[in-house]
Amino acid sequence: MNITKSSLKPLSKIDLSYFEQKHNTKNIAIHRGTLQQILIDNLKSTKINLHHKLASIVENTNGYSLEFENGERIQSSTVLGADGLNSVVRQNLFPNNSIRYANQICWRGITEYKLPIKFSKELNEAWGKSERFGFVQIAQNKVYWYALKSFKKNKKEFSIHDLEQYFSAYNSVIKGIIRSTKIEQINTAEISDLKPTNIWYKENVCLIGDSAHATTPNM
Repeated sequence: MNITKSSLKPLSKIDLSYFEQKHNTKNIAIHRGTLQQILIDNLKSTKINLHHKLASIVENTNGYSLEFENGERIQSSTVLGADGLNSVVRQNLFPNNSIRYANQICWRGITEYKLPIKFSKELNEAWGKSERFGFVQIAQNKVYWYALKSFKKNKKEFSIHDLEQYFSAYNSVIKGIIRSTKIEQINTAEISDLKPTNIWYKENVCLIGDSAHATTPNM
């Protein structure tokens, strides 16, 4: 994993091979949808209920009543809130928390692109003055990338249509990655995190993942 200048000249390097050998493990960059399919294919007995977005959760004498946007309602004695930064479980049962805004906009994309062989087993994040760009190969000739810029007042200061211009001074590999990406394959989001809290469980309810400790991508 490298932090680099906009030219892709390294500023710092972290070689994970030592830890891979010591713990007999491996780091793999993989498309999230591919990972989810692997997990589903190996799930033999547990039922997955799709199209159940939580609308509200209320504590009662038998545990918790959960109501979903599709009209379904269930009763449960135990709840794991794994519903992300904007967790409905957290907002309903752990109200003393707050989301913080980082004044950054992030574009994330996936593209068909053949990286130079030297980058095929690396994650690189290139730093400029008010932006940064990271990329990693996730399959043969397929690259995941992210780009961030800091704004002063409003995310509307920047447009997805000007991405090439924002990174015009960067290495040609980065410019090639942006140029090769279809605009419908780019996700745009404002970056925020959760103010740290020590209260993330009570009785039979526990928050996990981003619902408990969402951080900005650079953390």
